Amino acid sequence: MAVIIDNDVIHRVMGVSPKDPKLSNWLFNKHSARLAYGGELKSEILKHKKYEENLAKLKTAGKIIDVPSADIRSEKNKFECKSDDPDIIAIVRIKGIRLVSTKDNDLKTDLRSKRLTIPERRRCKRPTCKAYCRVKIYNEIKGDELLSKYGGCESIA
Repeated sequence: MAVIIDNDVIHRVMGVSPKDPKLSNWLFNKHSARLAYGGELKSEILKHKKYEENLAKLKTAGKIIDVPSADIRSEKNKFECKSDDPDIIAIVRIKGIRLVSTKDNDLKTDLRSKRLTIPERRRCKRPTCKAYCRVKIYNEIKGDELLSKYGGCESIA
């Protein structure tokens, strides 16, 4: 399963001594864990030179999903959101990402909207999924519970 880490919390995961070791360990050590980014989010994250080494480790391990900017631009034309992070919503819609770490309240509101995050062409393939695999906001739920319950879903990008 992939996670999108917003620029406002990237320091909690990518730092030398991460403030969120659960998410950091999950991302760097779990085989199926991946980091998804693209567009403006990628530009914002890459501005932080101190995370280059960790990002290089993830890239070498094949744990980065880099969504092309052209795909994000075309997807952004299909919706309007309240937050100033339409690129994150576009990545969620394109890749079917269901785990996002952010502290931005407007973005959290947008992520809770199934109308925005689950386009018609995207439905979870797990037979046990009852809520179309709604987007989970990592910072709002106990990290251990969330990563153990949803962190292994291979049906979603």
